[in-house]
Amino acid sequence: MRTVSVMVYTAARCAPFLSWPPIWVTFLLIISIGYVSGAPAADSLDVGAALLVPVSTWMAMATFRGEDPVQSGTHALHYGSRAGYRFMLSVTSFVASIAVLPLSLGYAWLRAPSAPDTPMVIMALLTQFVAAATGTAIGSWLTRPFVERQSTAFVLGLGISVGLVAVPRIPPVRLLTDVITVTPGGGHLLQTVAVLIITLVAAGSACWAAGARAPRRV
Repeated sequence: MRTVSVMVYTAARCAPFLSWPPIWVTFLLIISIGYVSGAPAADSLDVGAALLVPVSTWMAMATFRGEDPVQSGTHALHYGSRAGYRFMLSVTSFVASIAVLPLSLGYAWLRAPSAPDTPMVIMALLTQFVAAATGTAIGSWLTRPFVERQSTAFVLGLGISVGLVAVPRIPPVRLLTDVITVTPGGGHLLQTVAVLIITLVAAGSACWAAGARAPRRV
């Protein structure tokens, strides 16, 4: 019940105001350009996955920094654990990041020249989940009190995120997009699922560790 309360409170705090909507709009505007007409749906979704790493990093930072430190500390006290409270903020940020995936999938599907290869589309969509989890973990570590200045955190987050998708074969996101590009037919679907599970566990552990190591000033 406490978990649901934190997620509902965070969504009510961020969704109607200037925390989440600009990020959603930015993502949708970029994919409206990046999802080229006539391109296979899986290729378009690969572009979305690369974009989701910095977007979900930004989402996590906006979620954490949108709350006053004193208010955050009070909520953590009521939750019963500073680490647990920060972890739930990370989870809520992750959910907010993947909230745009139905639109991403629908737009890629509409721009595709023919019926998409379903296994390939599933692999590309799972890669977007991997990207969102990766970015959420990065953003959770780049928030107050770890990095005080918001501008510094944003630049660091952008640099790390771009690096993860720019270097060929670097796991997890670029590795998956490269595999999808060079191996048509969805033959690596099980491996993609395995990478997704490993990434979710690793990202969740990183988010929990960020909360556990955070000083008392949440």
